[in-house]
Amino acid sequence: MLGLVQLVLSEMLIEEAGGARLYEEVCRQAHIDPHAVFRLDRDYDDGQALKMFEATADVLGIELQKVLAVFADAFVRDSLTRFPVFFEMAANSREFLERQPKIHGCLAMAVRGDVGGDAASRKFEITPIAGGIQTRYRSRNCLAALYVALAERIIAHYEDQATVTVLDDIFAPDCRIEVVWHDGNILR
Repeated sequence: MLGLVQLVLSEMLIEEAGGARLYEEVCRQAHIDPHAVFRLDRDYDDGQALKMFEATADVLGIELQKVLAVFADAFVRDSLTRFPVFFEMAANSREFLERQPKIHGCLAMAVRGDVGGDAASRKFEITPIAGGIQTRYRSRNCLAALYVALAERIIAHYEDQATVTVLDDIFAPDCRIEVVWHDGNILR
């Protein structure tokens, strides 16, 4: 996983959720050095991010889905500043989500030197369906719930109307997610 996830999560915990003490407690529970510096140009184990999300939920006493929703908001706000061109290239959430595997692969290539996008490109498979898309999300650490939270936040950013439906166990390593838009101007 690209370091952006851990970086945004650590900044969110420190700056928005409860400060350095909260962040240190989350790190302690997740078995992560609280003084570690997460970098954009490094690749981190997906399991580390999952442990951080789970520890955040535990420390705050809230559901993991709520942590992911709050994180998705912080992640999109950060990405709008850090990578505005990705949002400018898409007229709506459908275009963004259809392009998302390429964005992920592009960032992975920049960090890993992974010319084929390899693992990043295998993580997502987008298939057009009536009025929307079906994403097959593969993650051995079962992070489809993170994809769903981010997709919902992207839809809200573009002010589109869509329904996100999880077709499989959201905590399975291979999960299908459908997004169907209700706005006639983005249906195909």
